[in-house]
Amino acid sequence: MPKPIRIHFIGFGRVAKALVNLAAARPIVNQHGREIRLEAVGVATASHGSWALPRGLAVPELSRRTKEASHLEGPLPGERVRGAYELLRSVPADLMVETSPLNPFGGEPAVSHVRQALQQGMHVVTANKGPAACAYRELRALAEQRKRAFLFEATVLGGTPVFRLVRAALPGARLLGVRGLLNSTSSYLLARMEAGLTFEQALQEAQARGIAESDPEQDIEGLDAATKLAVLVNVLLEGDLRPAEVARRGISHITPQKVRDARAKGEQIRLVAWARRQDGGLISGVGPERLAPSDPLVCAGERPNVLILETDVLGSIGVFQPEPGLDRTAYGLYADLVEVAWRVGRSRAGRAS
Repeated sequence: MPKPIRIHFIGFGRVAKALVNLAAARPIVNQHGREIRLEAVGVATASHGSWALPRGLAVPELSRRTKEASHLEGPLPGERVRGAYELLRSVPADLMVETSPLNPFGGEPAVSHVRQALQQGMHVVTANKGPAACAYRELRALAEQRKRAFLFEATVLGGTPVFRLVRAALPGARLLGVRGLLNSTSSYLLARMEAGLTFEQALQEAQARGIAESDPEQDIEGLDAATKLAVLVNVLLEGDLRPAEVARRGISHITPQKVRDARAKGEQIRLVAWARRQDGGLISGVGPERLAPSDPLVCAGERPNVLILETDVLGSIGVFQPEPGLDRTAYGLYADLVEVAWRVGRSRAGRAS
């Protein structure tokens, strides 16, 4: 029987659990149609400690246990360790899935998690924007040196293919710039203000629906969009941008009157992130803009993710996700997980031959 792919889960909140449930429901198969078994060998959580599982726990079983238990202590057949770093060192693994909370200023601790995993010979899949936004060049070089994958499709547009699209479908094309609506929370707030709510009413509604965080500052002040923009610039435009370096304005100063004035002219106010090549360098920014009805960023829905890629050979290419959410982000991780599983399978087959 083929060896399973052994996984450390660093961070085990809603996104990681959704990934586990998706992987359990949609088993990965190799080029011969045989299922590739996935086993958790470590789980690090923010609230319930870190667990080393040296014997491995099949991902479908982990899915079942986490659905049944309110927290992880007790259901997992392993030993508690003192945190993510000790966990990564304690049990060998093929892959780390990193979903710890974002720190847009420096990207820690996720940057160190990714660095350590790559140094230990693990592939890395992450939904955390920090590593690619704050340390992409270093981590990409380390991944290439160790011949390991460093994948992060779930970081921008909620898992809708962007990086994989460029890698697979745009050979030889050069990207000249990007422009988009990268933060669905801000779009929702502005759309609800168009419907007649005040900013405070729209925010309370978004928080009640789980669209906005209890502390929504990163969304409202454009920091989340700036972090996603830094990822796009670093990966697609060969830049070396940090979120704090993006010229940024938020939407907290936008009044219902400004929104109504724009609507009266058939326009929308939205938080737009953009970057483009200019005079041998790169310029970027995040801020509210009035969008004319003909603007490609004007889309149906209250909280779409939209990205326009400007290329030198195909002109503008649009990527649109009308209703982002947890399942979409989990699918971004799942797609990266499939890529790693196939890569590990090919590597093992090559060594066996």
